[in-house]
Amino acid sequence: MSAVRRTLAVALLLSSFAWADPAPKLSASAYVDPHASAIGEVTAGARVFIAPCSSIRATPGATVVIGDDSSVQDGAVVVGTADGGLRIADLKTDVKGVRIGRRTTVGAQAQVQGPARVGDGVFVGMRAFVFNAEVADGCVIEPGATVMGVRVPPGRYVPANLVVIDQDAAEALPKIGADYPFREVNERMVTTYARMAEEYSRKNREK
Repeated sequence: MSAVRRTLAVALLLSSFAWADPAPKLSASAYVDPHASAIGEVTAGARVFIAPCSSIRATPGATVVIGDDSSVQDGAVVVGTADGGLRIADLKTDVKGVRIGRRTTVGAQAQVQGPARVGDGVFVGMRAFVFNAEVADGCVIEPGATVMGVRVPPGRYVPANLVVIDQDAAEALPKIGADYPFREVNERMVTTYARMAEEYSRKNREK
């Protein structure tokens, strides 16, 4: 590739990551990789890690809030919209966009499309899809699973590639027990990525 083409490619890459008005609000210890994008009314708490090639976008009238010690991993997409045209079953609070709790992981190439609420200590696995749904605290959405238009009760797991679009099916999801093989996966992710966020953000501040 010629020097001119390389320069043009870099310019196009950087220009695609514009910061919209209102600009995102990031904790001092949060880290957003230079090859990630955060657009619109996005709030990231302490030690949040936004990995390369991930995209977080709040559309007009909506917000995206990411709690402390959470991460959005490589190639994941989080889009906050004020109204998806559907209503979350048994949801008591109004969701204008996406709310991601504390110590939660959105895995590589996963998608969380609002309106949606993902609780504390949740693992959204690689290439999983959450839309117009509430995932309560302590859940695991295994890779490739789809959760749409339902509320997943606390402490449940959604098996890989399963599609959950019915509230009765959501209520019947298996509980996470001591013998569940992925019981500790989220905590390991949180420990690693929160430490990385703190270290990388500190290095950025020292430049």
